[in-house]
Amino acid sequence: MYVQASPGATPNANQLPSDVHFTFYAITGDAQVSRLFAVQQFEIHRIVDLSSPCYIDVGAHVPFPGLHVSQYAKMIQMQTGIADLANPPASATEAQKVAAATAVTRMQNVALLASDMGITVLSSTSAGVYPAVAVD
Repeated sequence: MYVQASPGATPNANQLPSDVHFTFYAITGDAQVSRLFAVQQFEIHRIVDLSSPCYIDVGAHVPFPGLHVSQYAKMIQMQTGIADLANPPASATEAQKVAAATAVTRMQNVALLASDMGITVLSSTSAGVYPAVAVD
């Protein structure tokens, strides 16, 4: 199934432009007159779009609120000091080892969901647009 490119991105061969939308129509009427009407407009996106500036961790349960999800493993690596799961520092606690391994698994899952083989989602169209993102 084709999905839409991220807003502002040039679509590749397996993507639709970001400004495309689809409309589901229905027909109603009687024996004399039929009427076509729009039921719902929708778009087709990947369920995870790592280029979205809004793809951030939020909530009281997350260790780095406001962090873009693509940076999670780096932050855990900096926090735990574990750069190589197979060779953690001698001072690493069991909790730090679990956090580092979980971060790597999380990033692998996110990458799978963001890939061409990932889940797609149908969403209603919206007039909202992303604000300009600062370079820093």
